[in-house]
Amino acid sequence: MYMQKLCQLAYFFSFSCIFFTLFMLKSHIYNSYIYIYMTFSCI
Repeated sequence: MYMQKLCQLAYFFSFSCIFFTLFMLKSHIYNSYIYIYMTFSCI
C-alpha cells in the first residue's frame, strides 16, 4: 500500500516535470543552459 502511494507520487512528479520542460521549450525567457540544467535535475 505504501509503495503504491510512492509510485503514484513519482509518476505525478515525472508528469509535472515533462510539462515543465515543455513549458520551458515554449517560452524562450531562459537560455538553453538553464533549460538543460532543469531537465537533468528532473532526471
